[in-house]
Amino acid sequence: MSNLVDKLVYLPLNPIKRISPSRFSQFQLCYLREIWTLNHQVSLLPCHPYARLGTISHAVLEAAAKGAVKDRSSFEKLWAEASKKVQEDMLQNKVEQHLVPLEIHAFNYEVKKILCFKMAEKILESHGTEAAGKISTERWFESADGRIGGKIDLILTHYDGIEILDYKTGNVLDSQSGSVKDEYDVQMKIYAGLYREVKGYWPVKLSLIGIDGKKYCVSFSKEECATLLEKARKTIYETNELIKAGIKSEDFANPSPAACKHCSYRPACRKYWLSRECSDKWPCDVIGEVKGKSLLGNGFFKLEIDGGARKYVIRGLSAKRHKFLNEDTNDVLFCDLGQEPLEGYYTEQLLTTGYLLKNDKEKA
Repeated sequence: MSNLVDKLVYLPLNPIKRISPSRFSQFQLCYLREIWTLNHQVSLLPCHPYARLGTISHAVLEAAAKGAVKDRSSFEKLWAEASKKVQEDMLQNKVEQHLVPLEIHAFNYEVKKILCFKMAEKILESHGTEAAGKISTERWFESADGRIGGKIDLILTHYDGIEILDYKTGNVLDSQSGSVKDEYDVQMKIYAGLYREVKGYWPVKLSLIGIDGKKYCVSFSKEECATLLEKARKTIYETNELIKAGIKSEDFANPSPAACKHCSYRPACRKYWLSRECSDKWPCDVIGEVKGKSLLGNGFFKLEIDGGARKYVIRGLSAKRHKFLNEDTNDVLFCDLGQEPLEGYYTEQLLTTGYLLKNDKEKA
């Protein structure tokens, strides 16, 4: 295994310029993933089409908060513009090109669009009940040292003070606890601390608005918000010091099923491949040496792979998506496979992504 992980895709580490309150909780799961994210490294695995729908919805809701959605016609125009931009970006990323158009590959595309429109309508209605000058949208807030910053979706001025709101296009509540997800809770509290640092006074209310139009309040104390803001600042400083000291990327990694499941940098993470176990809790990924390759009658490839302790068979691989299959294929990895009933047998699915592993001499 060690000789294989030495051939993984290489991604450099650079000091972090700034962190957003929305990303801080993810930092606690795995420093390496967030460093690469904040370094703007290109994702090595595709983002789920449903998440891309969330990006479109959020862009439309931001526009709605600014009063851009007047009726169904204006909504359709904004949706089309946001959708076009997102899908143009996807076409620039070779691991997401096959997911366009989203209308076909994103589950419940029309349902998500309808929910977004209903939410935009509620925003329009709420604006009608607010006095002029009491609404502020998409405001950028940044700490004095520039280390923490982000856009607050909506700021409302009430008679008793400021309310900070953030739109969420996914599930706001944790499926097990039934309370607001921890990452959203932390995000809003850091925004409160950031608002206090910039403006000199505290908001009186923190709220999340789901795609279903429901409002969820986040309870907070000034002390907790200030502590989280300082913790985020300290995290940036300490992480940058370690990067400058030349700490290896794997020393920042903290592999776990929860941290790695949605990480788009797994193909480059040495510690992940050395730590993972073959179980349902971990992502369905395979790495190993190709011992057999055959082109099936349906035009798809079948690979037989020696993973050291285990042997694998992957069927239904598309050469159009994985172009290296048309070349001499030795060491490979595949992520997000579909598992067949027979142990050790896998198949390609919507998000399956493969890489041909090369040694340093071949990379050069």
